[in-house]
Amino acid sequence: MTRVIGLRPRPWHTRPMSPCGPIHEAPLVVDVRGLEPPHPMLRILELLDRLAPGQRLLVIHERRPLLLYPQLEERGFRHETVERERGEFRITIWRE
Repeated sequence: MTRVIGLRPRPWHTRPMSPCGPIHEAPLVVDVRGLEPPHPMLRILELLDRLAPGQRLLVIHERRPLLLYPQLEERGFRHETVERERGEFRITIWRE
């Protein structure tokens, strides 16, 4: 089961994610659209501590979080960003 954290739950949260590799547990999903900086980054970094081994975090954002990427890499996380439509980015974060 997918757990949704954040604002405005959307129906696509329950659709299966296309994997970037093996997934051992349902992804943790957070929608940070509408939050003022630095709250999106703070929320994302806080949720990384909750990930189970092999679990992924799916972030729904309104822009590419360029300042987040170095923070993820310093903490040993990998990430993939996909622009779904104008103003909607999905960032998948996982630890290898």
